[in-house]
Amino acid sequence: MLAPGKVAGYSAVAPETAVNRLMEQQRRSLGRLERLSDELAQELLPTWDSGRTHTDPLDYVEVLRDAADISERFNRIQSEAERELLSFSRPPWINPPAENLAGIEASARLHAAGRTVRSLYTRTTCWRTARCWPWCGASWRSARRSGSPRACR
Repeated sequence: MLAPGKVAGYSAVAPETAVNRLMEQQRRSLGRLERLSDELAQELLPTWDSGRTHTDPLDYVEVLRDAADISERFNRIQSEAERELLSFSRPPWINPPAENLAGIEASARLHAAGRTVRSLYTRTTCWRTARCWPWCGASWRSARRSGSPRACR
């Protein structure tokens, strides 16, 4: 049901008035952004400060040399992934992609939960490897030499 009411009316204003209103609106927006930036900087300061005392750059790097250790650690990383699984896949492999059961299970689990699983393959292994994974929700894209992607499922 339509009810009668006041009709919106518009009229032109002087350019100087319009520009002044626009500039005032932008100043308020910039002021708000400046306050938020200051608050964020203050909130991040303790984290940044504590990071400055961290001097060992290899504290988060694991160096594994034994094939069994590498395989075990990689399987554990894949199994423990909760939100995202990103990897590079290129030979020589400890576990070839088609035999990577932990990766296949993790990919299926993450895909079912709507999470991200991505792996970069070399050109020579892409076709062979990507075809092993579609059952767990994998899709793939390849870039042609022209750079335009080609999506496949």
